[in-house]
Amino acid sequence: MKLKKKYVIVGSVVAFLVLGAGFCIVKASGDYGFCGRGFHPPFSKKAFPECILKHMDKKMEELNLSEEQKKKYAQLKASFKADFEEMRSRRHKFMNEIKAEIDQQNPDMQRLADTVKDRLKQMPDRIGTHLDQLVDFYNILDEEQKTRVLERMRERMARCEKIMSEK
Repeated sequence: MKLKKKYVIVGSVVAFLVLGAGFCIVKASGDYGFCGRGFHPPFSKKAFPECILKHMDKKMEELNLSEEQKKKYAQLKASFKADFEEMRSRRHKFMNEIKAEIDQQNPDMQRLADTVKDRLKQMPDRIGTHLDQLVDFYNILDEEQKTRVLERMRERMARCEKIMSEK
């Protein structure tokens, strides 16, 4: 019995050390996240919408927008912020529904699957709306601003292609 207990303790310590070493190696490599960009706060955190909006503000400052463009951007930003808040509340409601179903004695798996499918069907519409708004905003930029945006997009795609070809 004592020998078995020793094996469990030693095995646990070894497993902990291996996991810790693996985490350190991944963290030190620096090549993590999507296209080497690192990680962002999880979607469910309150900081996520602010992080996105702050990033958008930073990029808009680089474009030196005119007053009319700033007004249009303010409308776009307000729309995105409202959508982010609505999506957050829907996500919480969705997770509560899923949890309530799973916590039942005999959960109805078909109902659970239908709820998830319904949620997944809503995503393309929301993303499509945001893309349409961004295209509308892009169309009010002057030629120099459009060139700067396209250059940035090309840089990002080149970085992604480089990282993808290395793997």
